[in-house]
Amino acid sequence: MIRVVRRLIVLGLLVYLFGQAYTGLRVVTYADPDPIPNAATIVVLSGPWTAPDAPIGETRQRVAKGVELWQAGLASRVVMSGGGTRAINGPGDAAFMADYARSLGVPDDTIVIEPASQSTLQNAWLTARLPDVDPRQPIVLVTHRYHMPRAVTSFRWAGFTDITPVAAAPAPLQSVHALEGIKWPLNIARAAGASLAGAFAVPEADVLPWLQ
Repeated sequence: MIRVVRRLIVLGLLVYLFGQAYTGLRVVTYADPDPIPNAATIVVLSGPWTAPDAPIGETRQRVAKGVELWQAGLASRVVMSGGGTRAINGPGDAAFMADYARSLGVPDDTIVIEPASQSTLQNAWLTARLPDVDPRQPIVLVTHRYHMPRAVTSFRWAGFTDITPVAAAPAPLQSVHALEGIKWPLNIARAAGASLAGAFAVPEADVLPWLQ
């Protein structure tokens, strides 16, 4: 038993180091596609921790970038994905994101809200199940550079086959990057568990909390 635990610890450490190195490499070498291809949907992911309506909050930056891409005619639909109610006396993340997009000129019938996700895996899982979204069609995925590798991997796991990631801000480095290495092994374990549960026909409602 002790040997098994040691092996699991070593495996977790190796995955952590891989995730940290891979994320760092992608952050440093990333460049937006030129041109950015058209897609069926632009998917904007909410940012971490801080209230989404903070003046320089990552969520606000991501929405602004998603709106910019919509204004450029890259897609006719914009999904705002993010649960939580981090804004004091304000709407939840997805509701704030939708309101902010409307204030920037996006019509209401263009916006699709996914308000329940509490993690990147849930972002992907729940977005794939929206009635207005077909995972087989191309999407543009908007987030920050440090989050891109894990976000793209999560959306591929959820069934999206054509993903173009676009950075929400030009800055190449963010301090939050240090946590990505920790999140990689956690995501891999949760995704593997959810896939296994699906293979045994476990109801999706019972699987979803595992992805948080």
